[in-house]
Amino acid sequence: MSVASCTIQKRVYMAGYHIEWKAFAKTSPRNVRPGITGYSLNAYNALSTKPSQETIINAENPDEIYCAEGTVIEFPENAFVYENGGGAIKCTQVAVYVTEFYTMSDIIASGLTTTDNKRTLASAGMVHIEARCHGEKLKLRPGKKLTLRMPAFPGDESMKAFSGKLRDGIVDWKVDGKLKIDNFNDGAPDGDAGDSFPERGDSYNPERLSSNEGEYQETYIMSMTKLGWINCDRFYETKNPTHFLVKADSVENTFVALIFRDTKSVLPGYQFANFSTEFNGIPKGADVTILAYRVDAKTKEAVVGREDITVGDTGVVQLAMQHVKLDEFKTMLKEFD
Repeated sequence: MSVASCTIQKRVYMAGYHIEWKAFAKTSPRNVRPGITGYSLNAYNALSTKPSQETIINAENPDEIYCAEGTVIEFPENAFVYENGGGAIKCTQVAVYVTEFYTMSDIIASGLTTTDNKRTLASAGMVHIEARCHGEKLKLRPGKKLTLRMPAFPGDESMKAFSGKLRDGIVDWKVDGKLKIDNFNDGAPDGDAGDSFPERGDSYNPERLSSNEGEYQETYIMSMTKLGWINCDRFYETKNPTHFLVKADSVENTFVALIFRDTKSVLPGYQFANFSTEFNGIPKGADVTILAYRVDAKTKEAVVGREDITVGDTGVVQLAMQHVKLDEFKTMLKEFD
């Protein structure tokens, strides 16, 4: 098996749920109408630039990618066909683009949330994978699977593999694929021997993995049949659920989110036309942060409102929106890491 290393070749500009990647699925913000309009929309204007990592791999042989934040992706031989039509590809080398979202600041700034059809998820990390042949988008060939490894700090056996689709302006996650926890000291993946996971290649070397969250001894291994959005999550147990309203100065192009302070969970709300957003099914007593933001395209300033609360103490949270410099806002987000 040959090994390809990741190099940053292009930048991906993310405008919240309005994802402006040229090659990725595209959505457009919707106008807020009277009554419930669905999930909260992210800020229309770009807040952050999150690098994607481009790696050229061999399309005919098994190949492996090591990425900057700890992701390892193994592709089998002849893994790809064209997304439109599904025919054999006309290139021997494929460009693979990987974008990693492991820190809370990256997740929040990019407008990503952690829900499965409104059920709360706690995430260990998210990635987006795209492959192209001479610029044309690819998918995995039917019957082929990729193996994706994510760092664990430490491993949690309740985690599951999820794939994501754009739905109502957000990436909605569904259980998909298989997941195991690999302990480096054991030298073999945990789990039942009957589960179908590819063997590690001779080039697999955990010392090459790195992460800005520190050293780790375990990794989540997911076997997936799709490219695109992939997430490692567990379902968050909600006890004594309640609801409350959040009021800001506007719901136009404003991302309103609920951030759990004890786990990696970010929830969208339901928007109303009267500058308010409702959050449902939130566990009473949970310590959370309510965050609203948008970015002024002309001044490049962020308009931000934030309130730390204990759920159940109030039925309405009134946010005071303030103009802050974009760098200051990004520093604020680092507090959630």
